[in-house]
Order: sequence, then C-alpha cells, then structure tokens
Amino acid sequence: MGQGSISCMRYILCAFTLVFVIFGILLLYTGFSTFISLNQYSLVVHNRPDGATIVLLVLGFVIFLISFLGCCGAITGNDFMLRTFSFILTLLLLSEIIAVAFVFTFKKTIRQSMESGLDEAIRKYHDDDDSAISKMIDDIQTRFACCGADGPGDWKNNTNYHENGLLPKSCCKDVGEQCSMSGPHYTRGCVEIISDELRNSVSYLGSLVITVIVVQIIGLIFSCLLSGQRRQYNYV
Repeated sequence: MGQGSISCMRYILCAFTLVFVIFGILLLYTGFSTFISLNQYSLVVHNRPDGATIVLLVLGFVIFLISFLGCCGAITGNDFMLRTFSFILTLLLLSEIIAVAFVFTFKKTIRQSMESGLDEAIRKYHDDDDSAISKMIDDIQTRFACCGADGPGDWKNNTNYHENGLLPKSCCKDVGEQCSMSGPHYTRGCVEIISDELRNSVSYLGSLVITVIVVQIIGLIFSCLLSGQRRQYNYV
C-alpha cells in the first residue's frame, strides 16, 4: 500500500474520531438524562439499572477522551498511539455490550417494577404525611394526571381511603379539592404512563449505544489497518 493510501486511511480515521467525540457527548447527555429520569421515581421503581447507566456515563466520557488519542495517532502515524487506541476501544466495546444488555433487560421489566413499587407506596401513603413516599405519589399523580398504579381502584388497598371512599387530592381533577371514587378524578393508572416514559428513555439510550458500538467497530478496523499498513510501509 502506498503513502497516498495510508494518508487517505489516516483522514478517514480522523473523521471517525470526530464522530466519536460527538457520540461521546451524546452518550453523556443521554445517560445523564436517563439516570435523572430513573431516580425521579427511585422510591417506586425497583431494580433500576443505576450501575449500567453510570457505566454508560463513564464510557461516554472515556470515548470523548480517547477520540483525541485516536486522532493524534492517525495524524502523526504513531504506531504506539494507534495500538493503544485500538486496545482501549476494544475494552470499551466489551463494556458497552454488557451495559446495554443490562439496560434492555430492565426495559422488559419496567412495568413489573413500577407496579410492585407503586402498590407498596400506595399502601403506605397518607396525605397528612410529609414522608418522601407520600410527596412522590402526589407529585406523580399531579404531574401525569393519573391515579393509582393501574387505576383509582388501587386506593382501596390503602386503609385510610378504603374506609371513607375518598381519593387523595392529587387524584382529583379539581385541584386542591377532595373527591370520591365516583367524583371527578383521573382515570388512567400511573404505571402505564410512567413506564412508557421510562421505556422511551431507555430505548433511546440503548439505540444510541448500539450506534456507537457500530461506529467504534468501524473505527477499530481502520485503526488496526492503518497501524498494520504503517508498519509494512516502514519495513519496506
């Protein structure tokens, strides 16, 4: 392979490392957004993939950093830098595959995690209570215009409301007014609404990571080819 072909490959690898920078920033932003979304409902969402999300955040930062290593290696033709870049990229790929597997596994169990968490929180809820659980339930029902886990009927599991047939004020369409099971209240359950929102966040994060993995594989191939051809050219 001639010097012209090597130069062309160097420019291609540089272009890919710039793409890595962009994807690293996107992964940081999306990972952070997903982490925040999941932790908004930390008291009612069990088995959250916090570890996997944090790993993806770290990976996004590392991708951002090593992109410059790959670009410098491509520009200077430094074999050590190219090899180091390829090695780190391989480790990142393995870590990303494991992390994204955990994220997609959680996606399948979001609804189940939400249902068990909300059912437990509803049983403990009391509107005169300043506990974190009660505040979170009120915030969820007000924000998403929903009531109960699967619907208003879930409040029958709370002894405070089962006895008098009333619903929490956060379930009522008339803000600040108490309402009954037969009154003007929200009819949709919160599990459906929140699980859809979380599934969308997790799906977007997973899709982004898969795209990053594909781009990294292509970049890894070019890095290995450039390193090999560089050594061959110098040897000749």
